[in-house]
Amino acid sequence: MGAVEDSRKVLQDFLAPELREIKVRLDVLEKRVDGVDRKIDVLDMKVDKLGESLNGRVDLVGASLNDKIESVSASLNEKIESVSASLNSKIESVSASLNGKIESVSASLNGKIEGLAEKVELLDRRSEQRHDVVMMALNRLTDYTEVLQRLARLEGQRAPQ
Repeated sequence: MGAVEDSRKVLQDFLAPELREIKVRLDVLEKRVDGVDRKIDVLDMKVDKLGESLNGRVDLVGASLNDKIESVSASLNEKIESVSASLNSKIESVSASLNGKIESVSASLNGKIEGLAEKVELLDRRSEQRHDVVMMALNRLTDYTEVLQRLARLEGQRAPQ
């Protein structure tokens, strides 16, 4: 165990001054950190006070804005209702006028449609009459064709003798 104790003694001799120096440095750092912590605490308190002050101001501004929004909203609602009533009145007036014009045009168109219907019926009757005439002419032509074919057969039967 002599080697272990020798190694230990060498390490203690070498590390002891270094450890003391590190401890001193750590103590200095701890003091600095404590100072910084105190400063941070002071700043936190200041920030909290500023935050509370800011929240109070925001609440005041918010309340003021809400009041203004309600006032403007009420004013706009009144204007909208006024414009809506005016538009409804105009729409009803225009609608009545258009309905009168539509009825007038509709009556005129119905009269014209009836006149056209009468003309179509007249044309239909004339067409039926002409169809009958054409059919009679076709029947006569068919009869003439049959007669001519019979005559041609008869002449064809007489010619070779």
